[in-house]
Amino acid sequence: MTRPHDEVEANFFIDRINEMYKHDPKTYEKYFGDKTIVEIKDQAIVNTPKPKKKFKLGKKSKRELIGVHPYLSFAVYKAIERVEYDFGVFDGLRTKKEQEKLVDRGWSKTKDSYHLYGLAVDLVPYLDGQYRWTIQQHEDTKKAFENIHTVMKSIIEEYDLPIENGWDLWHWDKPHWQMTGWKNKYDYRKFKY
Repeated sequence: MTRPHDEVEANFFIDRINEMYKHDPKTYEKYFGDKTIVEIKDQAIVNTPKPKKKFKLGKKSKRELIGVHPYLSFAVYKAIERVEYDFGVFDGLRTKKEQEKLVDRGWSKTKDSYHLYGLAVDLVPYLDGQYRWTIQQHEDTKKAFENIHTVMKSIIEEYDLPIENGWDLWHWDKPHWQMTGWKNKYDYRKFKY
């Protein structure tokens, strides 16, 4: 059974082949021999790769991005379109009280976090219906973190964004992404509406 997008892609492919046949019969013969257009189309449908699963940010993740610097939000939106594993924005902008609780619990090491300024996010793999923070929790968690890291780094490089990862900075805190050095340039708490 063919999928609708297979037929569209195959038709596009066939249109290009028809153009080749009309304008350059020798090249057509070199690549396709004596196959008919119908045979080529059927083969194209069978060999069309399945589309990669696309993820979208959920409502909670979108709420977490409210107040986060636009560069960082942009990178997160781009990343969710490119990753092979789903993730969520577990934390974006934080209040001082939230930050103090995290320090008291030992989950953060500073009371002056970039999260307080809207300059950091925590991107956590979302596997089997739940957030996975540590590699020991699930076999795919390590692969998911590596994939998120690779995708974010490629977006940062592609768009020349001033974003760094916690693991790269301190060799811990894999989910953490921040705009280092921007505390004096952007502070969401100071915006007036």
